[in-house]
Amino acid sequence: MASVKKRRKGVVLELSPEEVALLQTLPAQLAPVIERGPPADAGTDPVRDRLFPRAYLDPTEEEAEHNWQDMVHSDLVAEKSAALAALAETLERVADADGDAKLTLDRAETEAWLSALNDARLALGVTLGITEEHDPSRLDPSDPGSQPFFVYDWLTMLQGTILEVVLQ
Repeated sequence: MASVKKRRKGVVLELSPEEVALLQTLPAQLAPVIERGPPADAGTDPVRDRLFPRAYLDPTEEEAEHNWQDMVHSDLVAEKSAALAALAETLERVADADGDAKLTLDRAETEAWLSALNDARLALGVTLGITEEHDPSRLDPSDPGSQPFFVYDWLTMLQGTILEVVLQ
């Protein structure tokens, strides 16, 4: 299980080889979703709708929504892509570690991790149909179909732990 501590130099993560391997898959899985153009119509791509929520929910404000997307979408894509790149780059520092990997993140890297973990959680949560009623204690570890839910819960725990440590 990941260990997260705050030190003077930043946030220190200690990750198992399996955790590092899982995190290394995130940029390749999320980048294609993030880098596609803005959704043509709301509701046609639920994951993209969650990662890039509408600014105007009123259906009579389609022109305002279109203008908003034109103005901010490329910046949002750049920010999300940069966060994924930072996640990948920091993980490269521990890619060849034997046993648990220790990684120190500076402030900018920590913010990038929080952003990338959030996007991963949002995308996976939509894909799995996670709702507020999701109860990790009800998952059966022997059921292979539960694995993605365990990944979601682990990403949630990791993001929450990093955030708690940062806010100390």
